Amino acid sequence: MKTIIAIAQNLELCPIEKCSPDIQAGIREIRNESSIRKNMYQEKEIRSDEHESWIAHVKSSKSIQFFAVLDVNQKLIGGLSFSNIDMNNRRADWAFYLTSHVQGRGYGKALEFLALEYAFVTLELNKLNCEVIGWNKAVQKLHETFGFQLEGIRRQHVYRNEKYHDTTLLGITANEWEKQKVKWEIS
Repeated sequence: MKTIIAIAQNLELCPIEKCSPDIQAGIREIRNESSIRKNMYQEKEIRSDEHESWIAHVKSSKSIQFFAVLDVNQKLIGGLSFSNIDMNNRRADWAFYLTSHVQGRGYGKALEFLALEYAFVTLELNKLNCEVIGWNKAVQKLHETFGFQLEGIRRQHVYRNEKYHDTTLLGITANEWEKQKVKWEIS
């Protein structure tokens, strides 16, 4: 079995503004997969014009970075975003998604490793935050496996299926990641 590092080394993060129109359109297709939408704040399908507007917004923003995630064959498999990037306080929020076609193959862990390295090495952040809708226990557990700590609960934060749901707030610091990443490098 490939290690997480070996899988991560075969992934490429392509900034959305440098991606081909086909890759940019593919991001919308993945985002519109029902398994992805169900774990997002907005579960409605994204129209083409909405997607193009979002790409334009990301390109012009200084506080957002979005990457298409490509596998070793240059096939689009997901997306990775950093938002609310605050270089004064050296913190940001992040999120990711992967097409259902690759789930269960170690790509989620590999992408999380890459995201943490990018946040703390490339961006030189001190803190990285994320938020998970309460029912998505698998992703919360994944984040905790990488050293994210529970920081709070936003009660009744998402309304879905005629019911309110909590979201879990998680965070990790650069020092915490330095201690955690050793276990991934040697596994």
